Amino acid sequence: MIDSTPTTSRTRNSANRGIAAGNQTQPVAAHVVHAIAILRGLGRSRTRPLSDIEAEALAVIYRSYAGMLLSVLRRLLGDGTSAEDVLHDLFCRLPWAISQYRDNSFGGWLRQLAVRAALSQMRAARRRREFVIPEPDFLITDRVSEIDFHALEDHELLARAIARLPEPLRQVVVLRVIMDFSHQQIGEALEISATASEVRMCRALKHLRFLMREAIQDRAAGHA
Repeated sequence: MIDSTPTTSRTRNSANRGIAAGNQTQPVAAHVVHAIAILRGLGRSRTRPLSDIEAEALAVIYRSYAGMLLSVLRRLLGDGTSAEDVLHDLFCRLPWAISQYRDNSFGGWLRQLAVRAALSQMRAARRRREFVIPEPDFLITDRVSEIDFHALEDHELLARAIARLPEPLRQVVVLRVIMDFSHQQIGEALEISATASEVRMCRALKHLRFLMREAIQDRAAGHA
């Protein structure tokens, strides 16, 4: 039977499975709930340093979520050092921001904070330079071979391919696929139109197909 699902939809669905597999909502562990309760007592006013108990509560949250947040930030920023800087700043502010948390998905709430912090950094950087999105000749066709779809299921290759995308394209992929932003939300976050977000997503998928084909072929040649 011929799959009539549009190429872009099939590709994005495959990418969704590959990238977001570990991002399902999980119950908040009891020790994290206790740590949140301790830090909520601080309120939003930074009138004193953290007590030992409050510092340990922050450390509990860090140990539980820092790895996941760093992974999202690295994909969004494309740079490990910048990702670590944003994560550090996030946890420095977290004790006084946690009063805004409203008992839904705590991991999801933290991801939103991390993404907003990363986008703020990227907007500042964007004001200092002009983005240029390359559109090489190899991106003429919209046809995708079967090998591309198998490749998209390879999480490690896919993560490396995303890291190689030009920054404006990588941002849209991470926000759309990992964070599940709508194109309207992406447009507002990146200060572009929703249509521009859709165009960047289309270009990003084409780049990813090329990069994945290249990676698969290189790996096959290495095993020959």
